[in-house]
Amino acid sequence: MKAVQIIELLASPYKEKISSQNSTTNSESSKDFSMIEGIPIFLVGDTQQNFYEEFYQSQAEPWAYSGRAAEVLRHEYVAEQVKNIYQEKGRKLTILDLGCSLGHITERLHPYGETIVGLDISLTAVAKAKKRCEEVVKGKDNPYQFIVASCLELPFQENTFDVVIASDGIWGWFVEDTEKSKKAVAEIYKVLKDSGIVIHTDYLHPRKFAKFVQLTMSAPFQLIKEEPMYDRLWYRLESWTKSLQGFTWIKKLLANVGFAKKLRTLARLFGRNYSKHISVIAKK
Repeated sequence: MKAVQIIELLASPYKEKISSQNSTTNSESSKDFSMIEGIPIFLVGDTQQNFYEEFYQSQAEPWAYSGRAAEVLRHEYVAEQVKNIYQEKGRKLTILDLGCSLGHITERLHPYGETIVGLDISLTAVAKAKKRCEEVVKGKDNPYQFIVASCLELPFQENTFDVVIASDGIWGWFVEDTEKSKKAVAEIYKVLKDSGIVIHTDYLHPRKFAKFVQLTMSAPFQLIKEEPMYDRLWYRLESWTKSLQGFTWIKKLLANVGFAKKLRTLARLFGRNYSKHISVIAKK
């Protein structure tokens, strides 16, 4: 089956904005909505949006995910969880990747998604994610749709998605602003289908892991599992070698996924405190 078009997923007020623009000759911009490179934009002038837009414009790859093995393992972990849900349900899924950034996770989801929506507040990030994902599925059915919007006001109909991913998001985006984080969780809950699954990961100190689980459960989810990612040794290595990262051998070491896996195995011996990321998976 072909991907559902983005307009079919939107709640009525947002759908009407696209429909009304499509019926006019000036279809590129209006006061509260625009469409650029086929990407609907429902957020304009937000302070946080401006910060991230400047950030993504100033750097080709903020956070350098593709060269940091612990981050690659986190992306692979999230994709593996989606694969498990796909296998359990026995069909392709409708997926929302919330805060999709440059699409490092999004691009891994195409085997499991009938419709995959990448959402971010930065148009620059979304445009790059769109290009990345279209390259991955070149010559195949394209399940991808992209949109610029806020996780505090998701523009989708209720009960739309089988899976919502918020990777390194609902805690870090709001610098521990609990009310905003809870609002984001409530929005995720709203757009998930009954029995839909949310996958949260975030980067924080182990002493805050319990609070992060509580944040997810601030909506009436059923907790499936919480899982430390045992990546603290890798991040310590990255910190210890910061002054040496101009050397090629250090870059190769930090990008070596096999080596990062060995550090993860070692970290497990010391318990959950040897994690910098935690994953929380829950069902509506």
